[in-house]
Order: sequence, then C-alpha cells, then structure tokens
Amino acid sequence: VKLMSQQETYMNRFLFLDASENTRFYTNTLVGTAVEEVNRMRAVALSRINGNFEIDAAYWFKTITAKINLLKKVENHLSEGILAQVKVLKDEASFNTMLSIVEAIVIVFLIVGFGTLVARGLTRRIFSFKKSLDNIVDTNDFSQSISCTATDELGSIIQSANHTINAANTAI
Repeated sequence: VKLMSQQETYMNRFLFLDASENTRFYTNTLVGTAVEEVNRMRAVALSRINGNFEIDAAYWFKTITAKINLLKKVENHLSEGILAQVKVLKDEASFNTMLSIVEAIVIVFLIVGFGTLVARGLTRRIFSFKKSLDNIVDTNDFSQSISCTATDELGSIIQSANHTINAANTAI
C-alpha cells in the first residue's frame, strides 16, 4: 500500500510538473492490457489485505514486467528529450563562448591599435620637441622658439622650455 501510494504521488507530481508533450507521451504509452491488469490486480490486493489474492505469481510478474517495459519506454523518451536539450544548451554555450572570444579579440585589437596611434603621436611630438631643442643648442640661437599648438602636458612642457629659452636669450 505504501509503495503504491509513493508511486502514485511521484507519478502525479511528474504529470503536474512536466511539459505537456511528455505528459501526452506518458498517457499514450501507458495504456493497454498490461496496465489494466496491473490496476485490477492491485485492486484485488487492496481488497484482500490479509492475502489469498488468487493471482498466479508468474502471471503477476509477467504483467508487471510488461508495465515496467512501458515505463522504461517513457523513461527513454524523457532521457532523449533531456539529451536533446543538453545538446541545444551546449551548442548555445559554445556559440556564446566563441562570440565572446571574438568580441574580446576585436576589443584587444582596438585597444592595441588606439594605444599604438596615441604612442606614435606622442613619440612623434617628443621627437620633434627634442629635435627643436637640439637645433637651438647646436646653433646657440636662443632667439628661436619651439612651435606648439598642443594644450596637453607635452604642450605645457614645450611652453616651459620656450620660457626657459626666452629667459636664456634675454640673459645672453
């Protein structure tokens, strides 16, 4: 009685929680003589709690095995569905991972490219500043000034250098 109650509870819970396609498959599969006979024999067992069921054990075993085989068919259907869902989720995860990797690579290239442009610009401006300073020092012509239109830190350094060059020119 306890076993039948547990089986019924679990089956009702499955049918309540599961998707309609699986419920339909279960309902369409668990039909026939074996299922009806198991239910009949269970009713006999419940009505004769003290024994004397008048049911051949071999017949019971054969009938319940047929019902178990139907349940196994349902189980196989459910596991195939789960495996199909796992494959879909795996494929989606693989796609999303590859997409993330491609995005990361593109972002890295953009950062490296932008960093290279900024570094080249700074290097070019610093080299031009050094060249102008070297020219002033080599020619001892402190009347020259270093041209600068920048307003960033390098522009401030160039303005300070121009101020120093102008002070040196005035002192000379």
